Amino acid sequence: MPRDAIVEIEDLRTEWKDPRYKPRQPSHPGGPRVRISGVMGYGRLKIRHSRR
Repeated sequence: MPRDAIVEIEDLRTEWKDPRYKPRQPSHPGGPRVRISGVMGYGRLKIRHSRR
């Protein structure tokens, strides 16, 4: 994800493992907003922001 992106995962349902996401404060307002929703069976979703 871009550094200043805001990720929303409230609508994501998982069967086995919880998603891994550490929200960070956007560096400046107006970044993209990404909403992830749906159902995951097996596996884990890991969301990371770019470091640069």
